Amino acid sequence: MTMTNNNSHEQEGTQLTSTGADIDPRLSNIKPITTIDQAIEETKPTPEDLADREKLKMKIFHFGRALLNVEILNEIEMTPEEKRAAFNQWLKRVDPFEVEWDDEIEQAFIDASTRADIPIFDDPVAYCFLMAKEAVAEKLGPEVSRHERNLGILDCALYELQTLTGAHPFYISVKLLEKNFGEYSAKNWWALLNKLEFNGTIRRISKGTIKGRRASEFAYPKHPCWIADNKAKAKLRDLLEQASPKNRVLKALKKYRNLGLMTNNDLPSKSPDSKETRKTPKLSL
Repeated sequence: MTMTNNNSHEQEGTQLTSTGADIDPRLSNIKPITTIDQAIEETKPTPEDLADREKLKMKIFHFGRALLNVEILNEIEMTPEEKRAAFNQWLKRVDPFEVEWDDEIEQAFIDASTRADIPIFDDPVAYCFLMAKEAVAEKLGPEVSRHERNLGILDCALYELQTLTGAHPFYISVKLLEKNFGEYSAKNWWALLNKLEFNGTIRRISKGTIKGRRASEFAYPKHPCWIADNKAKAKLRDLLEQASPKNRVLKALKKYRNLGLMTNNDLPSKSPDSKETRKTPKLSL
């Protein structure tokens, strides 16, 4: 496949001409996806993805991001025809599963080709924190408190993570936050996440664990990806309904095996500062 090179010559797009660090320090951890085959392998859907149209469309969006890796690292610009041919290869490689090409899949491919602005990185959270630290340093300056600076970094990092994810919820755990910005402990990052959620900056869709063994699922409701089209708007409405107080309570009640009415004193409690958890709650019949 021949692709247009911005340096006024043609090449096959199969040889790495630059590393991310050569192009820009912010691309130092860009994933070395330099061929169409690698882009397909990176984003090939699983049977579970194929059974869920939303997950399948997210895989297509990631394929659009993977093509950015191919373009950036080979210093080329693919034509619409070349991108369509690459996507046809992607569809064929999902065998032994089959994806029916319909208007919805066609639009998902077009959206991925036009709206994917961020390539795939080896560690997307690390990338988001790098971008966030630069933005906060420029915006807030050196005189702010550590707490305010870290809250601003977390806010910006989650915004960037929503950008990478597109109109889908993203996952984050306090262990990941501690790993990528070790100045704070997991417990402190947990408190900052709670503050952003309380302020309405982010919305928790599903709950993980404070120890980070299961990441929580979040959305950044004011990100522009949620107003890109009617489907994105409807998706956000569904997610916010899923995270409504009523549904949160119903999910919590599933933890209790027996039926009955709970009193205030029956609820288990464990704060980040507490080393003790109350015993199994009693149910008032």
